[in-house]
Amino acid sequence: MIEISRSSYRYRPVEQPENDRLRVLLRGFAEREPTDGYRLAWSYLRRKGHEVNHTRVQRLWR
Repeated sequence: MIEISRSSYRYRPVEQPENDRLRVLLRGFAEREPTDGYRLAWSYLRRKGHEVNHTRVQRLWR
């Protein structure tokens, strides 16, 4: 058995392909509306038919 301390073994999250599609849409929105923030970007995505949580948009907006 391999001995690895718990503090050195970390979970590596898997990037979801949907995040890449949302990032592309968010970048396009940011180029068209540079003064708007993540809340209006979230509203834009909702109007486009994407059911996405505002916290997810906030994380991707950074």
